[in-house]
Amino acid sequence: KSLTADYNGAASMTPEPGHSCADRQGVWAIGGTHGASTVTLVSNRGAIHVTTLPWRAQRLWALEAGVLIEAERSTPRVAGETGLLYLSHPLDPPRPLRIESGDWDGTVLLTSRTAPPLLLSHSPRLGAHVAWALATEGGEGEDGAVLLRCVWSEPAPAPASDAFLFAASSACVLLCLVLPERGGGGAALAQVHRVALPAGHAGAPPLPSRPCG
Repeated sequence: KSLTADYNGAASMTPEPGHSCADRQGVWAIGGTHGASTVTLVSNRGAIHVTTLPWRAQRLWALEAGVLIEAERSTPRVAGETGLLYLSHPLDPPRPLRIESGDWDGTVLLTSRTAPPLLLSHSPRLGAHVAWALATEGGEGEDGAVLLRCVWSEPAPAPASDAFLFAASSACVLLCLVLPERGGGGAALAQVHRVALPAGHAGAPPLPSRPCG
């Protein structure tokens, strides 16, 4: 399985004459065996880049630039680790995602292709859906980690069966959650929530991203 996503420029790579940053798009895919994974990018111009990961990957999510890599649920983690990596360019090292406080036990449900990206997760421990903003520019941890900042949460005993994002204004988005049926009967329940965006968030429509994997 694969997905298409743009990627950022890197210090180790600049556009060749006659090409612009608009050429920085390609198909990303998960591969690898024996306890580790690789992410392969085949660019629109035919270049192939392979990035080795520290653990087996379960899914890829397209972001505004680059991809979010989600580890298998069985991957061992230490305090503060999310089992998520941000890869903005195939020649740059993957950067871990960390939350500013507490422990991560979430499952990714949806990401957006805004700048900075939004991430929707469900936490069984908290019994809640949580929306996070990825601080891809600035806000880095001591080891270069990308920090996740909570921008919204809502109690929910079970994860949504589907989720959608819509642009409401340059300051907020509308999050639609389709909740699973209770008791096996009746129709699923849809909820709409207004999520305020962090200061400096781009006002472009937050196109939703579906996973690969």
